[in-house]
Amino acid sequence: MDVFRSGPGISGGFKHLIKALILALVMVMCVPGNPAPIQAVSELEKYQQEMDAISRKIDQKQQQLDQANRQAKTVTNQLNVLEMDIDKTESEIEYLNKRMNYLNQQLGLTNNELKNAQASLEERSRVLGSRLKQIYMDGDQQYLEVLLDSSDLTDFLAHFDMMEKIVDNDMQLLRDIELDRIKVATRKVELENQQLQVNQVKSDNENKQGYLQQQSKEKEKALASIEAQKEQYEKAMDELEANSRALEKMIRDLQSKNPKPKQGTGGFIWPLSSYHSISSEYGMRYHPVLKTRRMHTGIDIPAPKGVAIKAAQSGEVILAGWYGAYGQAVIIDHGGGVATLYGHQSALKVSVGQQVSKGDTIGLVGSTGWSTGPHLHFEVRVNGKDVNPHNYVS
Repeated sequence: MDVFRSGPGISGGFKHLIKALILALVMVMCVPGNPAPIQAVSELEKYQQEMDAISRKIDQKQQQLDQANRQAKTVTNQLNVLEMDIDKTESEIEYLNKRMNYLNQQLGLTNNELKNAQASLEERSRVLGSRLKQIYMDGDQQYLEVLLDSSDLTDFLAHFDMMEKIVDNDMQLLRDIELDRIKVATRKVELENQQLQVNQVKSDNENKQGYLQQQSKEKEKALASIEAQKEQYEKAMDELEANSRALEKMIRDLQSKNPKPKQGTGGFIWPLSSYHSISSEYGMRYHPVLKTRRMHTGIDIPAPKGVAIKAAQSGEVILAGWYGAYGQAVIIDHGGGVATLYGHQSALKVSVGQQVSKGDTIGLVGSTGWSTGPHLHFEVRVNGKDVNPHNYVS
């Protein structure tokens, strides 16, 4: 190779070689790397923070939903559960959308890294190709020729050092190409995995959207059911109030036709000996479906169907039969203008005109008339007007 021959041409040859080596080094150093853009990284961090916040919100919604499910006994509570479930699903969809954006950002970064790695591989392969072509054209003996063309030992050592660096550079180029190939293969695998994640999130999102539509339909059904219940409750309350007013007049008329002195001794007894809990007290009460306050003229005592109902005090039965919203009912006149009523019975054990003593069984607990479950509706009336039963029983 003439550029390495001794004599006046050596200096110029070295200059060209040094320039070529510097150019090659610059090309290697200038091969694009894979640093993630600062803006893209900050976007990923933002999405990650937003997803974490939404994830915490979903956990809270799940806890509320679990609690509501435990309490869901009425249509109104079921509607509340549906509302919470819809809210939770919407939060999950929001999370999935954020994750989709996050994954798409990552997908873009990985795609850019793959392009950079491929470009680096192509550039280094091109440089290697040029070097191989040059070696082929110059022949296999170029390194030996350079060394043998040295004019003296100093020149020989200089040439030897230079050739060693050229060989090292060629070997480094081969190592860099191998690293680039590994990087390209790695990025391709990452890209495929991230694409699978994106596809999975898309599928999850579609499923959640379908579930949300289903929940919305369930909510519409629940609302329609509540509206139907509202009409039934309004009818029931209206009928109860009408029956109560009619009872007031009926009791007053019967008592005035055949006034009796106070009967029995001692105080009134509790009508259900083994059941003392009260599901609905006497007085004005707020109805959760009607969203209004209505008067409740007695107390409701829950008990299983068939439990014996006891006469709270001695007296004469003045009503025993079906009475509208009260279902099967018994009214006992205790004299002195005081009467007791026992509603929603499943079976009656007395008849009109019968004398009963305190503690006698007059019927069985049921759920007849306007009733949502087995219980005793117990009233105390004075001159036909309802009063607080707790003034007489406890």
